[in-house]
Amino acid sequence: EETFLSVSAKDVLRGMHYQVNPFSHEKIVSVISGTILDVVVCIDYKSDEYGHFIELEVSSETPYSIYIGKGYAHGFLTTSRNAIVLYQTSCGYNKESDTGIHHRSFNYTWPSNNLIVSDRDKALAPLGSHQW
Repeated sequence: EETFLSVSAKDVLRGMHYQVNPFSHEKIVSVISGTILDVVVCIDYKSDEYGHFIELEVSSETPYSIYIGKGYAHGFLTTSRNAIVLYQTSCGYNKESDTGIHHRSFNYTWPSNNLIVSDRDKALAPLGSHQW
């Protein structure tokens, strides 16, 4: 198990991340400060839900956390001036298993024209290019 804390400015997009087997993990996401648009997409090609996504606005004012199971990629867009997000994972970080899908590869339209995306996340492969 590990816990991570990220600090992001408005329009920063982090995602869409997951770890492949045997280090796939479950994740709990909570917002400590600010507001995010949290997006989760099914990457399990054997599932009827493959490629489907959900979006939730989560803030420090909302009294809940988000559980993300294995077989899903996760990302979020900071919609407030800044946000502090806490992630708790069911297994530790493994560099060789850490990957994701490109944020524009699963039919979701991000609600900002000013996305700030890391070079690493820009280079992620599209949905369907590898298995989880």
